[in-house]
Formats: sequence, structure tokens, C-alpha cells
Amino acid sequence: MVENREDGGVHLTRLGRIVRREAYELDQAADEPREVLLSANDEWATRDVLKTIRQAGPCLVVDPYCREEQLNQLARYTEVNRVLVGPQVAGEAFGLTLDNVQRSLEVRVSSDIHDRHVIPDVGPVQGFGASLNGIGGSKQTIVVPLSEPMFRIAREPSATTWYTATLWTHR
Repeated sequence: MVENREDGGVHLTRLGRIVRREAYELDQAADEPREVLLSANDEWATRDVLKTIRQAGPCLVVDPYCREEQLNQLARYTEVNRVLVGPQVAGEAFGLTLDNVQRSLEVRVSSDIHDRHVIPDVGPVQGFGASLNGIGGSKQTIVVPLSEPMFRIAREPSATTWYTATLWTHR
């Protein structure tokens, strides 16, 4: 289920990815967030991260490099109601998604963000290594729940940044 790569690393085989997906499905009912390893070049990685975000319920996603394609996925497959992006992507065509979503979804822009988080309205914060636009790409990444002291530390500054960030508007 695991194969060696030429560079000395390992990756999941097709069977390994299927087993991982099935194990994830069985574990999906768990209330507590858990660690998720998203392998490089894994066609299931985006699906896995969207399921993880969906489990958070209504939440703020902080991702300085979230693009329109990822916002569309968040709108379609999760309950995300707020997305905080960086100025590098402020020119994206987010309006295509925002004009067509059937629920409350707001995007704000701030240069004061670096780390990527999923911050639910209630419950533990999760951190993820790569921006959503890099999930499943050439590098592996992880999604991890932060411990209670850490998620309390992450939640407050993100809330402050959200309220001081600029509302994204059509360009």
C-alpha cells in the first residue's frame, strides 16, 4: 500500500489511498477533529480537506492565498461563512462565487495574516500547512487540530484581524 519513491521518500499506492479514504469514511462520525495527512499528488486530497473543513460547521477560514476556485469549493461543500485572504489574491474574481452562493459568505482582505486556520464558531481550531490552492500538489501537507491553549491563542487574533480587515468588493 506504500511504494518507495526515487528520492528516498514514500507515497501511498492507489490501494493505499482507497484504504485511507475508507478509513476516513468510517471515522467521519467522530466529533473531535483529527490529524489528516494530505499526500503529494493525491487526487483525493482536496476532497479530504473539504470534508475536514465541513466537519467544523460554520467557520472562518484564514488562508492568505485562497483563490476563487478554492472559495467556490468552500461555498459548495462546506458551511464556511467567512474567508480571510491576503492582498496577493485580492484581485481574484471572488464575485463569481459570492454572487451565486445561497447563504451568507463574506470575504475580507488583510496583510496581517500568514498562517492558515479553520476557526469554527464553536470548537477547536485547526491549522493546515499548505494553502488550499496547493492541496494535492507536489508537496504533502497536514491538517491538525490545535490543543486548547493553542486554539485559544489563535482564535482571538484572527477575530481581531477579521474585524479590522477590508471587505472584499468587486474590482
